[in-house]
This record gives sequence, structure tokens and C-alpha cells, in this order.
Amino acid sequence: MLSLVLGGVMIILIALLAVNFVGQVLQGARLESRRAEIEAEVARIKAENAVLEGAVAFTESDVYAERIAREQLGYAREGDVVIFPREAPASPSPSVSAETPAPEAVPPPLENWRLWWLALFPPQ
Repeated sequence: MLSLVLGGVMIILIALLAVNFVGQVLQGARLESRRAEIEAEVARIKAENAVLEGAVAFTESDVYAERIAREQLGYAREGDVVIFPREAPASPSPSVSAETPAPEAVPPPLENWRLWWLALFPPQ
């Protein structure tokens, strides 16, 4: 009878150890899956960090400062010719009134190509 009790206790102990072993294997698989997810996130963050470091390096460069000065602040280098395109003047709305004086003779506006020509090759 004692051997039967000892055999039963041994079977229960073996069953408990087997259940514990299976639980440890499942937990190891979950941890390995989580580790792979974290490694992928680290790789993504490193790539994003490299892009941001490149952007920071560019914004700290003289090329970026010159671009901002030219595009947003309207600066030019010494010797550059700055050309400001002009819009055609808006024609006044036709309103006939007895009190309006006769318009003075106004020379017609220059054609656009002439404006460019004068801007690129100013008269001496």
C-alpha cells in the first residue's frame, strides 16, 4: 500500500512538473515574440533617427541658411540681379460720370518681353 501511495505522489509530482514545463515553454515563446517586435521597433526608430539627423545637419548648413535667406527673406548675393515681375495694372472699371475729367494721355505699358529685356540688359 505504501508503494501505491508513493507511486501516486510521484505521478502527481511528474504531472505538476510537466504542467510547469509547458507553462515555461509557452512563456518563453511569448517573450521571444515580444523581443522580435521590440527589435523591429528599434530598427524603425534608428532609421527615423538617421533621417532626422540628416535633416538637422542640413538645417545647420550654410546651404540651408542661404536658401532661407533667398527664398523667404528676399536676400541676394552681391552681383546677383534680382528681378521682380510686375503684374499688368488693373484697368479701371468703366463708370461714366459728367464730373470725371478727360483722361490724360498715358503711354501704354511695356510688353512683358521688353520688361525682361530691360531687367536683364539695363541701358548703360
